[in-house]
Amino acid sequence: TDFIRNLYEIRAVAEGLACGLAATRGAERAAKEGPKLIEDGRRAEREHSVERLIEADVKFHEFLYEISGNAIIQDTTQPHWLHLRRLMGEVLMRDETPRRIWDQHEDILKAVIAGDAAKAEELARQH
Repeated sequence: TDFIRNLYEIRAVAEGLACGLAATRGAERAAKEGPKLIEDGRRAEREHSVERLIEADVKFHEFLYEISGNAIIQDTTQPHWLHLRRLMGEVLMRDETPRRIWDQHEDILKAVIAGDAAKAEELARQH
């Protein structure tokens, strides 16, 4: 639907901005705290728990918003998470999807840790 397309267009911009800023402002913290978030997502993937996958996904993105240093990003995206959680529940039921999503998260985190703002932003927008 138009609503879903519009939602993902806005999310792509906000996520890209958050990840680019996170690479510039939060690389050290990303290196320290990010790997545990990836492991939590991978564990939920192995357990085939859609509920835990959604929870881990939201925590990962909220972490990136936080380390971006721009609190308005989280304020802007917060109202959309209710809709995104519903959509994620449907998407995560597909066999290969959780692994692919967490591979993307890991690539984003690596770019943030490396301080590569352009790559982090590009990967986040594609995600």
